Amino acid sequence: MSEDEEDDPPRTLYPWEHELDRMVEERKARALREGKDEKYYLRPDPDKKLTIEDCFRYIRTAQSMPEVWDAFMNMYLPTDEEEAAGYEPSEEDDNRHVLRNWFTNWYRFKFHPDVGAFAFLAPRVVIEKYTQGKIDDMFGQQAIDYLLEDSEFVRGDK
Repeated sequence: MSEDEEDDPPRTLYPWEHELDRMVEERKARALREGKDEKYYLRPDPDKKLTIEDCFRYIRTAQSMPEVWDAFMNMYLPTDEEEAAGYEPSEEDDNRHVLRNWFTNWYRFKFHPDVGAFAFLAPRVVIEKYTQGKIDDMFGQQAIDYLLEDSEFVRGDK
């Protein structure tokens, strides 16, 4: 960390980031009150999955939050060749990545606490395919086809 970075004040957290912190702490406290391991209510059910509509709600929620949508829309995604050559993301992309992860964790804890975080890779990839121009509509048939292909994460019902 450079001297300049040490002087930079931490950024102000968004209200939903504070809510995530509260939800995590509440679940830990509940588990401890009940005599369970503190991570008991933080563990997802491996059998729970998202529906296509759940994925679309995730995308719509991201769109409704300008700071999150900006992070999704402006994230540089390196090519396979760049990845193989040891691509290093910029500080801005690191910050966008962190924000997207915080959003995903907040969304999961708020709306789907029993579903594992990996399930949210599917709607995130739909957004990435859209930003790369690989699909025309994040809610269209190409997106649905992708989500149905990804059976590890998504149930086929809508």
